[in-house]
Amino acid sequence: MTDGLGRATQYSYDSFDRVVQTSWPDSHAITTQYAAQSTAALPVAINLQGKTGFSEQSYDGLERPLRTIVGGRTTSNTYQGVAPVPAQITDPKGGRSQRTYEPTLGYALTGRVTGDGTDAYQYDKQTGDVLQLDGSLAATNLTYYPSSLLSQETIQTTDGTRALQYTYSQAGKLQDYTDLNGQQHVILYDAYGRRREITVGTLKTTLSYDRADRVITSVAQDSSKSVTLTTNIGYDEFGRETQRTVSQGSTKLLQSTQSYDATGLVAARSRSDGNGTVIRQETFQYDSLSRLVDYQCQGTQPPVDEQGRSVRRQRFTLNGYDGFTQIQTTFADGSENTQAYTYSTQDPTQVIRITNTHPAEATEIQLEYDANGCLTRDEQGRKLVYNASRLLAAVYDSQGQLLAEYGYDAMDRLVRQKIPNEPDTQLSYRGDTLVAVTKGERQTSFGSDGGVYWGAIHKQGSNVNTELWASDAHHSVSTSLDTQKPEQVQDQSYTPYGYSAESSAIGFNGQWRDPVTGWYHLGLGQRVYNPTLKLFHQPDAWSPFTSGEISPYAYCLGDPINRADPDGHFSWRSFTQFAVALAIGVATAGAGLAVGLAASVAIGIVVNVTVGVVYDLATGTAPTIRSVAVDAAAGALGGALGSAASTGISSAWTTTRLADVGIEIGLALWFEIVVPDPFPKLSELIVPSSPAALSTATNAPTTATPTPGRIPDWPLEKLRQRGVAAAVKEQDQGTQTDSASLAVRTTSRETVTAENISLKSFEGGSFEGSQSTFRLSPEHRVSFTIDTQAAHVPAWDVTGSLLSANTRGFW
Repeated sequence: MTDGLGRATQYSYDSFDRVVQTSWPDSHAITTQYAAQSTAALPVAINLQGKTGFSEQSYDGLERPLRTIVGGRTTSNTYQGVAPVPAQITDPKGGRSQRTYEPTLGYALTGRVTGDGTDAYQYDKQTGDVLQLDGSLAATNLTYYPSSLLSQETIQTTDGTRALQYTYSQAGKLQDYTDLNGQQHVILYDAYGRRREITVGTLKTTLSYDRADRVITSVAQDSSKSVTLTTNIGYDEFGRETQRTVSQGSTKLLQSTQSYDATGLVAARSRSDGNGTVIRQETFQYDSLSRLVDYQCQGTQPPVDEQGRSVRRQRFTLNGYDGFTQIQTTFADGSENTQAYTYSTQDPTQVIRITNTHPAEATEIQLEYDANGCLTRDEQGRKLVYNASRLLAAVYDSQGQLLAEYGYDAMDRLVRQKIPNEPDTQLSYRGDTLVAVTKGERQTSFGSDGGVYWGAIHKQGSNVNTELWASDAHHSVSTSLDTQKPEQVQDQSYTPYGYSAESSAIGFNGQWRDPVTGWYHLGLGQRVYNPTLKLFHQPDAWSPFTSGEISPYAYCLGDPINRADPDGHFSWRSFTQFAVALAIGVATAGAGLAVGLAASVAIGIVVNVTVGVVYDLATGTAPTIRSVAVDAAAGALGGALGSAASTGISSAWTTTRLADVGIEIGLALWFEIVVPDPFPKLSELIVPSSPAALSTATNAPTTATPTPGRIPDWPLEKLRQRGVAAAVKEQDQGTQTDSASLAVRTTSRETVTAENISLKSFEGGSFEGSQSTFRLSPEHRVSFTIDTQAAHVPAWDVTGSLLSANTRGFW
């Protein structure tokens, strides 16, 4: 595979089409070995070429993982009978987690016993809906409408009982909900089902879109004071953001532009004030593995580091594990600091020592870890303590004084922060989105669509205050103002790896910023990311056998400019690339999602009650374009989780329900045409209960001849309304026909055809022979091909690669 600069990545396969070696352009390679007793993609070792012992895994006769060793840390699983999920998990520290399941619900988790206590999970026996979640910190009861849409969450804690209420339209769209502060969130939609207005008290956000359903304008407003913060966004012909302008009323405050290199990575980014003065001009250079190696910044307001020094340049040297070996930083005063990294001999990804050359820095920093691989002593000498689930439980300063304690619910979501001599901070969520924070009498509710935060409303007694925010392309809050002081606009800058001296509640990549430590609790508390160390504190349980990312500690594969990692398990550049990465994980990472779901659940998906995306696609075979095209419908997971979140159901619960490995939504899903919001009831999405079921789903044929069928009228109508229906040119006449036939693969794996799709327009395409290729979505850069003779879709492309002599894709 060759990138836009002509650099080639090579893949080697065994006799069963499993990737055994990935050779990168810089000449280093990752090797994968598979279990000898099976032809399935069951990796038993993943290492850098010429290295051994970094990671190992063994399986029983039912292809279930028995033991996993990563960096010298051993996790073992014990099973009951033929159950595909473990009854007991023993971590490297010796801690045991006992699990019970309900086999009739696809082995949904019903109980978990650890050294911290007992968590219990109850389901509706008919629908499979989650009814109750009992943890040591909180108990949650859920009720549903007859449609299985969530109607109420009742949360009982030592502080009392609070409830979240949900209301939907007849089409199942979430219209309003009440958070734990009692604040109502109201959502209005336009004629195409897109969010048009989101209101949280006096904070109102209005959105407008282009024909590709991309947000082009957002207006955040304090309706009580008529103060507005408007963001206008421009895109290039490939759907990439190129410009963002922030205005207060009619006054332009800031303008940002960015450009890309030949491989699609951000090459330059500029930020100017309302007068056109450049306050930050940033440039980025990458190595052959697309990792950031050189960052430079000019202008009047460069980002600052932890010591308050303005950063002009940072050069990163990385090893084969995506870990730093050296970082050279140049400051505005001309001084420099060179950091050198030393790694554990047992775990080559675990940093144990950092040296500095700048006189203002500690000459040497020693980092310490527990047997589970969790950081226990950080760069400031603070002591970190973890619970039995390896979640951060407490932080002490270098003198042993308690700084903060952390508490989690039965879904392992961070719900409480205790700071000595201060009221507790309570965090509440709608699905996977933080919507409210309470600290004593101060109540904060956020205005968000689940990705972007536009502001917050604060209440304390009778006092109400509103903040308005504007974000960058990665959803990092970059501009803020207090509507009581609208003339004081704050510009928030970040170093490449996310450190910021400013203190808005939402910070880097749209994540909650810990007010005590400045860390980010990604995955709603699953893993702590430290922007100073530029590393995770806890090793990733998904690395390397599930996620395909070989380093358990590295952030975003060494590319924090183009990638994001909101759940702490898997980084991606965009929704589209996320789904593609799932589909070809083995090829791109040397292992990827090489463990079958029935095996994966044993090492950190269902059984860990993880909050975040469920990666249930397991291939391990050669990444053909057709397999990418078909299996990339695993992007359904992203849509499913996003929609499930809109119903108020956490993907932690979805984890116990989701999903048939072979889910294929096809073209219509990819264009976000047929994905209803919210997603159908979770009881319809059951995890396969055996490796055989996994194998059957994964290996289902992808080239079946379309059979008569029918797609519901509403997605076709949406095609007509949006004016992006497929168009077909007749070779002889050179004109558009009045209708076209389209074939898609459905969730039930049927291939069905849709007749007489209205022809309005299309977003570009080509015509060769009897095959016409059209790009329907500039947003996701997806195209597909219609064969005008066979009247079906033989192939479609999400990579931009040449499919065949007569089939081309657009990206």
